[in-house]
Amino acid sequence: MPAEVGETLTKVTYTEEQLAEFREIAGKPVWDTWIAENQDKFDAVWQYAEEAPK
Repeated sequence: MPAEVGETLTKVTYTEEQLAEFREIAGKPVWDTWIAENQDKFDAVWQYAEEAPK
């Protein structure tokens, strides 16, 4: 969203270590939950791939 007139934006830069910590604390739990909730969809894709003519 663009800044309103008179507002300023501050660029935030994270180190690789900070990004890794963020991914571990905030990203990984979300990812793991999503994978667990959608595992059957992945299983169906792999099963289809195994059954496909080669």
